[in-house]
Amino acid sequence: MFPPRKFWHITAVARSVGSNQYAQRAGTTGTAVTPGSGLLGQLPQRSLLDSREPGVPLAALARQTELQGAVPLTCGQVWGTGCQVPVGPPELAHGRHPSKKAVLHVWDNPYLSPEALRQLARHPNSLVRRQLLRRPDCPAAVVELLSYDEDMYVRGDVAYHPGCPAQTAERLAADQERLVRQQIAKRSDCTPLALELLARDQDRGTQRHLAANPMCSPVMLALLAKSWDSGVRYTVAKHRNCPAEVLAQLSGDRYMHTRAIVAKHRRCPPVTLEQLSGDTQACVREQVARHRHCPPVVLSRLRWDRDPQVRAGVAANPCSPPDILEALYQQHRKPDQEGRALVLSALASNPSIPPQMIDQLARSNDSHVRYAVAKNRNCPPGTLETLLSDSDRWVVQTALANPKLPKAVLAMWQLAH
Repeated sequence: MFPPRKFWHITAVARSVGSNQYAQRAGTTGTAVTPGSGLLGQLPQRSLLDSREPGVPLAALARQTELQGAVPLTCGQVWGTGCQVPVGPPELAHGRHPSKKAVLHVWDNPYLSPEALRQLARHPNSLVRRQLLRRPDCPAAVVELLSYDEDMYVRGDVAYHPGCPAQTAERLAADQERLVRQQIAKRSDCTPLALELLARDQDRGTQRHLAANPMCSPVMLALLAKSWDSGVRYTVAKHRNCPAEVLAQLSGDRYMHTRAIVAKHRRCPPVTLEQLSGDTQACVREQVARHRHCPPVVLSRLRWDRDPQVRAGVAANPCSPPDILEALYQQHRKPDQEGRALVLSALASNPSIPPQMIDQLARSNDSHVRYAVAKNRNCPPGTLETLLSDSDRWVVQTALANPKLPKAVLAMWQLAH
């Protein structure tokens, strides 16, 4: 079977009687195709029949490069042996053809003339008009014409089209349909006027797309941070260019996930991190413990947190001081300590862990801890060589995949096994 995108390049070969009868009923005339004309032999010999007319081939546009100097067809058809290749009348371009599949696939036909594209821009079927906007060579005049379309989905496609002019985008930013405004808010090349119009929009979907736009300025982010919708405030806190003042404002948000994403943000100031370290939710305190700019005083306090996930965040933080890491190790050496395996595994995965501590963790009786040691990219080669004789095969395979393992040791292990 031919893929769907090749339907335009497939010519039906059917019985001449059925094709001639259908051509007479359609009222089309044109140039006859004979086996000796050179056109029939160049076209693909593949039959695609119309589902409603057995024996009648599906309409397809003839390739202009194979017409041997003929007039370019705007909406042509190629019929079977002994039939005709008529120049399509206007009604074929306006949806009256029995097979609409040929009209709906105008987006992947590179041989349509600009005049045919302008005709199809006034097609009564909105799906056909939307297919025009999928073409990379869609003329600017067609895009401008479709921006006034009565169908909101067509205007939405125009709003997201890469060839949409700036003035058209500013006009569509004030469209009455929220779908169109949301598509404008997604554009990374929005003008300041369009962004200002969208920042005052009351639709939460438009505000969310605008808050995720990389072109959104700090002033607009501060305006969107006051939105009533928690999803908009969360998206503002997630923006990579969110200023520290807005993050400090959102640190007191009633939505815990917004406070957690504030604690995770790379621009979160230390004062805000210290404030969030006393949050009632463990997920917020965990993000504070994992932050690279968290003050050592805060990390020292969080290592005594009642939640093991928070203590594991302190253990996995590469900026944690060595004395805090050593205190965490001594704190979780007891077998009955809550979250012992979780915290020790986080310690073993920390790239800043001291070498003597990682040697002690490699002798742990928990396979999860030894697996984290074998996965650590800063693990000493001697420790990795010791882990090759581990009883857990996942630990052995992870140690073999570690780039710190010497190639000579790896070759000897492969020869032995």
